[in-house]
Amino acid sequence: TENVAGIVGLSVALDLAVRDMKEESRRIGTLRARLQEGLIHRIPGVRFNEHPAERLPHILSACFEGIDGEGVILHLDQEGIGVASGSACTSASREPSHVLAAMGIPRARAMSATRYSLGRSNDETQIDAAIDATQRAVERLRGITHRKEA
Repeated sequence: TENVAGIVGLSVALDLAVRDMKEESRRIGTLRARLQEGLIHRIPGVRFNEHPAERLPHILSACFEGIDGEGVILHLDQEGIGVASGSACTSASREPSHVLAAMGIPRARAMSATRYSLGRSNDETQIDAAIDATQRAVERLRGITHRKEA
């Protein structure tokens, strides 16, 4: 038996998604820009891995000089913020992102990558919390790194 209710529901969801796609892309792009600007102003040594104009509105890939991205990911996870080091299909790998490697990003920088993915449910409050938490994580990790080197 065909799941008629499921088919109708999917059709309605697709209609809504297509109807709102341009406006939602702009809104999410604005949130991504807020996240990027916040990280730039609050964290020295942050670099971004996307083309300045030709990129998806919902993804921000940042590298934090002098630390491993996995540390940032673990700290943010403890604060309830989900980020990744690369795509979902390579989430179990400790190798740097094959996409960053193909872009010519050096291995050490790629190992510090943190990938933020934004979506329909995100808002400015969550972006500001992510900026704050990322700053705390990077400062903590850099403090640990500097103590080890001393």
